[in-house]
Amino acid sequence: MVIFFYLPDENGVLHPNWTTLLVMSNVWFMSFSSMICVLFCGIKCYQCISKALNITSTQSEVVKNLQHQLFNALVIQTLIPFILMYTPLFFVFAFPLFNINFPYASSCISATISLYTAIDPLPSMFIIKAYKKAIIRTLIRILDVFSSENNNGIPRQATSTAPI
Repeated sequence: MVIFFYLPDENGVLHPNWTTLLVMSNVWFMSFSSMICVLFCGIKCYQCISKALNITSTQSEVVKNLQHQLFNALVIQTLIPFILMYTPLFFVFAFPLFNINFPYASSCISATISLYTAIDPLPSMFIIKAYKKAIIRTLIRILDVFSSENNNGIPRQATSTAPI
């Protein structure tokens, strides 16, 4: 991606390209307004849900614990796109404005967007205790099957039920 914010004149002196600055200011406005909406709504949701979780006294501890786990997973899942999509996008738009050359900008954004789709479900898997226990049990069973082969090289059936 090449954005020419400054164009040289016949003497090589750089002058602002006002058309590019105007068009890119529109792109910046759309990107940053989206980012501000995500932050504002995330903070407001955090405050409202935190207040609601502190007020509820009729629920059991198990239900409250599960709600806190879901809430924490939601907060982290809100931060992931902010870190992996908005932050690289900011640098891609800001570097050319300050005449800084970053040749790998587009590949960096492609990599972070690809990482986003892989990383997004992880908070739910590792914060919610029931999911985490199921994953650990499954991994233990898989490791148990592959690590305990008999002398013929045939995997034996997993007989242990690893408590977690």
